[in-house]
Amino acid sequence: MKEDNDYREERSHPRPGTTVDGAVPADTRGPPVVGNAARGDRTNLTDGPLPSPMFHDAVDDPGGHSPEELYERYEALLVDAVRAVGAAEASERSGVDRETVDALLAGEGPDLTVEEAAALLALDVEEDADTIVALDRDALLMGMTNAVVDVETLARGVDADLEARELQAKVEGRFPMTLREFAAVHRFLEARE
Repeated sequence: MKEDNDYREERSHPRPGTTVDGAVPADTRGPPVVGNAARGDRTNLTDGPLPSPMFHDAVDDPGGHSPEELYERYEALLVDAVRAVGAAEASERSGVDRETVDALLAGEGPDLTVEEAAALLALDVEEDADTIVALDRDALLMGMTNAVVDVETLARGVDADLEARELQAKVEGRFPMTLREFAAVHRFLEARE
């Protein structure tokens, strides 16, 4: 009789990740992914685009890195995306001028806006550029909320020559923000949390 009760208990409380009959739901089936592909680890066992590595989660513990280290990681993601399709196609599909794409590949650290960087990153991930920008911007706004930081504190905390109102407009997307500025803001917020 105990076996019947165990069976009923399992049927009424299925294991996480299964349906009542024990099957794996269809939306969780798919090719295996090894490592931390969401953060840019290219050990994905599929041939398709990687799950979206957003700039805000490209590095574990962004608060423990310098803004320059974060920027270098972002730049590495962009170089990988451009190399996946080639410089000419990357420029054409992203709308980023060819000189800037070539400078990126040459390691010259061009001054990309977050929108330009997202357009390049979108060449090799599942999300489109607008989604990448929106999610990264949301991460900054949530970071300000979680760290309880106002724009004046943020402006003083990042090593940039920006006034509080200008920085607020950049974080909110009303003014263009460079990828280097994004790295500085993101690092500051993560270090405060």
